[in-house]
Parts: sequence; C-alpha cells; structure tokens
Amino acid sequence: MNTQTKNSLLLLLCSFIWGTAFVAQSAGSGMGAYSFLAGRSWLAVLVLIPTVLVFDAIRRKNGTDAKPKTAAEKKKLLAAGFGSTGLLQFLYAFLLTGAFTRSGAGEVIVRWALSRKALNGRPMLFMLVWWTAMTILGALTTNVVACMMLGFSLIASIAKVVGYDIKDSWCRFMIAGTVLVGGTAGVLIPFQGVPTMSLTVFDKYAEQTGLLVDRGAYVTAVVMSSVLLILCFTFLARKVLRLDVTPLKRLNVADIVEGHTVKLSRKQVIITVIMLVSYLYPVFLMPLDKASAAYTLLNDRIGQTMFMGLAVAALALIGEKGEPYYDLEKNIGSDVMWGAIAAYALVTVAAGAVASDAAGIKDWLLLILTDAVSSMPLALVILFFALVSTFLTQVFSNMATIIIVSSIIAPMMTIFAAKGFNVSVIPAFILQGGMSAIATAGGSGFAAMMLAQPSFKGDGAAWALKKGSIMLLMLVACTFVTTMVLGYIF
Repeated sequence: MNTQTKNSLLLLLCSFIWGTAFVAQSAGSGMGAYSFLAGRSWLAVLVLIPTVLVFDAIRRKNGTDAKPKTAAEKKKLLAAGFGSTGLLQFLYAFLLTGAFTRSGAGEVIVRWALSRKALNGRPMLFMLVWWTAMTILGALTTNVVACMMLGFSLIASIAKVVGYDIKDSWCRFMIAGTVLVGGTAGVLIPFQGVPTMSLTVFDKYAEQTGLLVDRGAYVTAVVMSSVLLILCFTFLARKVLRLDVTPLKRLNVADIVEGHTVKLSRKQVIITVIMLVSYLYPVFLMPLDKASAAYTLLNDRIGQTMFMGLAVAALALIGEKGEPYYDLEKNIGSDVMWGAIAAYALVTVAAGAVASDAAGIKDWLLLILTDAVSSMPLALVILFFALVSTFLTQVFSNMATIIIVSSIIAPMMTIFAAKGFNVSVIPAFILQGGMSAIATAGGSGFAAMMLAQPSFKGDGAAWALKKGSIMLLMLVACTFVTTMVLGYIF
C-alpha cells in the first residue's frame, strides 16, 4: 500500500469516527449539559485506560517514560489545571457577575437602553448595538467568560423587561451569539491570552523559513471577520433562524419606565464600576511604559487575576447599613457553576497532554494532511481548515484544537507563501474558529456554561445542535471571506 492510499484511508477513518460521534450527540441531546459532558468524559476514560497502559509500557521499554513520578511533579500537573490563572479568573467572573445581577443593576441598564428613542421599537438597531457592544467587550477584556457571564445576565434582564419567554428562540440566539462574538473578538490582542498559543507556533516556523507573521495583518483579519459576523447576526440570522422580534418592535417606553427607575443607585454604580474595571484591567495598562515601575507592579506583581480577586474581596467587605454589597459566604455556592469550574480545570490538563509533542497527535495529523493539502486549491485548503477549527472545537477542547490545527498549518507556511498568500492572516481564522464552542455539551467549558443556562432547559440542546450549526456556518463564511480577501491584499 503506497503512502497516498494509506493517508487517504486514515482520513476516511477519521471522518467516519467524527461523523458517528455527531449521531451519539444528537441522541443524547435530551440529557443535561453537565450530565452529557460527564458521560462523555467517563466513556473516554474507559477507552483511554488500556491505551495509556500500552503506550506507557512502550515508553518504559524505550526509556522515554515522561510520566510524573515524584509528589512535586504530580502537584505541578494538578496546579496546571486547578491552580491556573485562567481558572481563577473563571471563578472571579462568576462572583463579580453574581454581585452585578443580584444588585439589580442589569435590569436598570436594560430599561434605560430600551427607553432611548433611537432604540425603542427598532429591533434590528438594538441587535446591532448589542452585537457591537459584546464584540468590543470581548476584544477589550480578552476574557471570554467575563463577557459571557455579563451578557447572560443582561439577556435575562432583557427577556424580563420585554416579555420574552426565557426559552424563546430569540433568547437562545442572543445567548449563543454572545458566546460567539465574545469568543471571536476575544482573540484580537495578539500578545495576550489565547492568541499567543497559535501565534507562537507560527512565529517558530516563520523564523525557520524567513517569513514574517505580521501582527497588523492578524489584527485586521480579526476585526474584519468580527464586523462581518455582527452584520450576519443582525440582518441575516433573523430570517434564517426565523426569530420573532415582535415583542421588541411593540415595546412601549411608558411600560418600560412606569414604576421603575432608569438610574443606577450608589450601590449599583459601585458594583458595576468595580466589575468593569476588573474585566478591562489589561486595557488600563496599555498606555503605561512596559519598562516603568508602575507597569511592573500592576502587570507582573498584581496582574488581572489578583486584581479580580481583590475586587471580589472589596465587594464582600464594603457595604451600606451594615450589609455588604455582596454576601460572598451566602452566594458563592449558587452564583458559581462549580461543574463548569471542574470541567475547565480537567480540560486544561487534558488539552495540554493531547496537544503536547509527546502525544504524537500533531505529527500524525501533519503526516496525513501534508500530501493531501499540497495538491489542493488554496481556497479549498482555507475552507477545509476553517471548518475543522470551528467544528472540531464543538466536540473537543478549544485550546487543544487551536494548538493542534496551528501546528498542522504552520509547517505549510511556505506552500501558502509560494502562492502569493500572506500567512499572517491564517492564525486569525484558527483562533476564531477554536473559540466558537456552542453546538454541543462535548465542546469546551463555554458550551457547557451556555447549555446550563435556563434558556436551554428542555429542548435547548437540540436547538443548539441544529440552529447553532447554522450560526457556526455563518462564522465560517465570515472568516473564510476575510482570510481570502486579506491574504491576497496584504
């Protein structure tokens, strides 16, 4: 059997396994998000145990066993998941948003916004403003969870004020769309957070081949595809998904403000400001000279994670009339999705293991795909990997997806460059696709959080799989067009 035939058969096997997995997800759509995720994970454990034992035996025989042996090594492995800064930010975002929601600030802000003449009775304009705001928030915070939690809280307030059933398709669309626009815009800043995982891989191969991954071209690609996605969600999704915007169109200003205030109280202002400063902490550091003592103190010694923790502590300590602004002891159990916290920690560890060089998955996929991709038209290659990045993360860790896909495409940079294509725009669609988990509970922690919302009770999982896939195809179309246009312009 020649190499081409062997590689083609392996690709066919991968497609078969991937395709049958969607059947199982559809059949299990009636389960709760966390139940499905737990069942899937335990099934994976049963499959992986014999695999791990076999590979461990092979590595011991070859003298290359990298398994943690000492107590210190095991603690380091656990700390990578349960002690990571991402997990702590995850936790603090739940608490800060919980304080914001319990204060009633979200409902006041919603009533104020809907009572504006420019937005009242204009659902399309309202949705355009919403998507733009969530995109900007996602880009500035670089913290998708913070953007998601704030968005979920405000959408619940919108449903209450407007009169939507929380399980209405419009509410589900707004929640799923918030995850998408927040996640895809959250990769804008190239030197912070998730983007560094992909860009570092591309920089490594760029140095070896004499190419350059231009950050300006990368940022432009993220901005352009985000703008296209906003336009799709505002003007196209309503017809494609058959959303009912009648309650927004018929909303009366008098009904919104009668018997309610549209002005934040002192307590609500303080909680809102503390929450937003915590989420936008990296933005406030941007004007500072990186060599200055102030930047070293605020970024290196304190950092956003510690600042968010201090913000939570401040809300628990300060208050009015003997009552704290946020009763941490009373609310920490209900305001935090502890299942999502545990899932995030475990997925972080698992993603690192799967994407590591020792696992060999990246090398195996690179071997299979290189020959096939080199003979394909460039547009087809871009479309193929845009689909892979976007839909693989629906059933797999977003971090592992980003690292693996980046590691497959980066060595092929010379193929793209030889065809006059600017490789700097490629990481953008990989990262935006990798941060788009909304369709199944088998995706990243973002999808599990979304599906655990009250809006997705009942047939919500089936809605996410069906309608969410349509929204994902819109994202793929936006990133594909952006990549092809900018790849030849820059």
